[in-house]
Amino acid sequence: MTLGENTMYTIEWVSDFQGFSKDEKMDLHKFVLFYDQYIAEKLYIYTTTSPMLPSFIVEARQSQLPHLMGLQYWNNLPVKQASKQYESMLDGDWDMNYLEAADRGSYLDHRSRIEFLPHLYNLLYRYDCQIKLISHTVPSPFKNRKIDMIFQKDGSKLTYALELREKVKKGDKTGIFVLTSVSIHNKNKPLRGKFLKLNITNVEIKDA
Repeated sequence: MTLGENTMYTIEWVSDFQGFSKDEKMDLHKFVLFYDQYIAEKLYIYTTTSPMLPSFIVEARQSQLPHLMGLQYWNNLPVKQASKQYESMLDGDWDMNYLEAADRGSYLDHRSRIEFLPHLYNLLYRYDCQIKLISHTVPSPFKNRKIDMIFQKDGSKLTYALELREKVKKGDKTGIFVLTSVSIHNKNKPLRGKFLKLNITNVEIKDA
């Protein structure tokens, strides 16, 4: 399903999203408008069948989006503060062409993770993925980067991991996880680490 040039990204379009074709370029402004309306500033409260983690919360914020995109790796951007970067994208001042012109190397390195982001709706609303709690008893890249949970989406050739980190308050875990990053892996190579797969039975969504 493709959209006309002036058509906004919709729930219907995102629900059927299978990735961008070679002839279809992501419209970053349209996506950020969608993210702002349907994903950001919300709490996703999940119920699971696991006695170890019977429920947990995912907190989605506007300022998380630049980190999911990997903008922290860009050179030559006029601002580094995530909230201001978000505003520039929301206003339409920064689009994919702007990001490519600012740092073509970083654009080529991270374009695929940016173009993965429309999947966020199905991952968070419909948990259309594998949700895995990371065990830190076994060394792994996730442990090294202090990632505590992933929402794993398998594509035809690649595996995408939406990475989350648990909030800690006064040294105690809170059961609240924040969107942190997106990593991309070879589907033919198992993800390194020890995981507890969580089976979700329900999600309740509230404004944060």
